[in-house]
Amino acid sequence: MHIHLPKPLHGWREFAGEVGVIVLGVLIAIALEQLVETVHWNDQVREAQTALHQEMAHTNKAFAFRVAAHDCIAARLTTLNAIIEHAARHDPQPRIGDIIPDVGNALSNNVWETGRSAQTLAHFGRDQLRLYGDYYMQVTNVQAFMGQEVEDWGILKVLKGDPDRLGPTDIAGLRVAINHATFENDIIASIAQEELDTARQLGVDVPPADRARLAGVCPDAQDTCRVQVAGHLRGLCALGDEAEMAGLRIVPPLRSKGGLGGKTAQNRVLEAYVQLVPLSSPMR
Repeated sequence: MHIHLPKPLHGWREFAGEVGVIVLGVLIAIALEQLVETVHWNDQVREAQTALHQEMAHTNKAFAFRVAAHDCIAARLTTLNAIIEHAARHDPQPRIGDIIPDVGNALSNNVWETGRSAQTLAHFGRDQLRLYGDYYMQVTNVQAFMGQEVEDWGILKVLKGDPDRLGPTDIAGLRVAINHATFENDIIASIAQEELDTARQLGVDVPPADRARLAGVCPDAQDTCRVQVAGHLRGLCALGDEAEMAGLRIVPPLRSKGGLGGKTAQNRVLEAYVQLVPLSSPMR
């Protein structure tokens, strides 16, 4: 049985050659590993971007709605403020129907938080990551403003019914709620517009406002305010003083009905929907 012993190296040149082969093998292995990792993270980034864009496109629907509905919500708040001030003076006013507009939205940042936990975001480009970060930071801010806004509209719901029943404490709380809701409407619409601009920079779809939903806040998508009046239509004048009413005109009722609930002719209640249209409106 013959045992083959390794041949001794003859000189530094052969030794360096052997070491070079080993080093080259290690470098190739490291390079291949880095290539595989780079391909993996590139795939992860593409998947994350697709998911983020889908989430942002859904959120952009809410932002587009709030931008388009801002003026109509502001007009409703102005009308409610006039009702509150008349109630404070115990001026005769008609009963008030439902007043809360469609302002609630469920904004999501689940994909963003998942990407942070998985460290996928660390592999985004610096400028791109900054834009995504700005967008989702403001999503969190808007969520907080919307939560407070819903609470303030909940306070304003006290106006429903007969405003004359409200006492000084109610009036004080309603005034605060009006101021808060006005600020929240302004700041949410302002941030929403910034969010839409940021989304465009990132190549995310920015849809138009949902017209069907917008019609619930802005009837006929015009700058109008629709109020429900139960009782004699002349009671509408109690909604504002002469200066406030001078810039408005009454559009013929969209519908009316009498004899509700089988009531006799002597007890009929007139129920009509009346639009208050600014004289600057194209509906003149």
